[in-house]
Amino acid sequence: ATVTTNRAGHFGESYVSVESLQEFKIMTSGISAEFGRAQAGIFNFVTKSGANEIHGSAYGALRNEALNANTFVDNARGNKRAPDRKQNYAGSFGGPVYIPKVYDGRNGTFFYLTYERYRERVFNYPAPNRTVPLPEIYEGDFTRLLQTTVAGTDGFGRNVYRGAIYDPLTFRQLPNGRWIGDMFPGNRIPVSRFSQVSQRLNAIAKAHYLPTIRDASGQIPLENNSVAPSVSRFDQHQFSVKADHILSKMHKLSATYNYTVRHRPLQFGGPSTMWDPNDPVGGPLSTTRAQRYKAQVARLAHDWTISPRMLNHFVVFGNRAGNPWASVHKEVDGAKELGIKGLTARGYPTIGWGGGPFVTLNQPGDATDEYEGFTHWGFLNTVSFFRGRHFMKTGFDHRRNLANNRSTPGGSFSFAARATA
Repeated sequence: ATVTTNRAGHFGESYVSVESLQEFKIMTSGISAEFGRAQAGIFNFVTKSGANEIHGSAYGALRNEALNANTFVDNARGNKRAPDRKQNYAGSFGGPVYIPKVYDGRNGTFFYLTYERYRERVFNYPAPNRTVPLPEIYEGDFTRLLQTTVAGTDGFGRNVYRGAIYDPLTFRQLPNGRWIGDMFPGNRIPVSRFSQVSQRLNAIAKAHYLPTIRDASGQIPLENNSVAPSVSRFDQHQFSVKADHILSKMHKLSATYNYTVRHRPLQFGGPSTMWDPNDPVGGPLSTTRAQRYKAQVARLAHDWTISPRMLNHFVVFGNRAGNPWASVHKEVDGAKELGIKGLTARGYPTIGWGGGPFVTLNQPGDATDEYEGFTHWGFLNTVSFFRGRHFMKTGFDHRRNLANNRSTPGGSFSFAARATA
């Protein structure tokens, strides 16, 4: 029975522990009809079963930065080795079901249990890879953007310098139809002209996202002036149980249940987002999202040996996966915190500061609270029989896929260099 949901081909988030596998093979050609839904290949595995004797296995693996050499980047900066920790361990055992003075399952009823735990903590800083506003920009001082290169002249014959910011309140139309405006003196915008929303956003940004990089002269570069770490925090638990019961020489039942839960914060948006290095989730304006993915796989099978040459196999199965996809700041009404009227947000709305002519800033904010639910159930029956050198198999397979999504994006605000008015 398939372990996938409607996310066909992807079972990485709902697979069983490797420690519970008895047999494993990959089929890429000569696939029989029962696997005809796949084009590329089939991962086919059989889980372990109990027996009359108690048996089991255990596994463990460790990775730690104490066993690693430091990176060239950290050596150049005088930093210690960054955390690089991965632990994986698992154990399984099984045997006959035995209840003292009640039931002895030897030669009849068996169980097998498996548990696997994976833990990952990786944290390292690459080269500067974020561009955030200079401290003086929050005060309206854009003098660093003003260049001496003349891009042309305006309607009065005045030079127009690259990087100049014009006051929208001075825009006016000349008799010849051309529009003209005056540059902000010194390329400085008075703070009094900032909206209350902008001032609140600036206050949050100044508290968490000031540049952390300076060049050899001590000056803050316009671009790549901040660093965001490469963070991976991942926890996964896998539990499975299998039961087998021999009804008679001709009939056998088996049932399997697997539960997987994996939790990890994701730096959604990659290098386009802002990051506070002093906060494990990147600060209030980061795009870190929390994912706690849960998956369940269950099946009940009946095998009937009709004759020494014929076997009937019937399976009822179900797969369920739930994927929450939400900002770690979803409990904060970011719209209210910024003073945006008539809007409620799960986290801070995305602010697209836009790409200017010289500097493209990383954007702040993420207000996302989504959930995806996938359910897949069905049943199948296969009859296998042979005579002499001829083997045949026939059957039917019925499946039903359900996908339920709840999308609640929190909105975004975008600004362009030519439309800041």
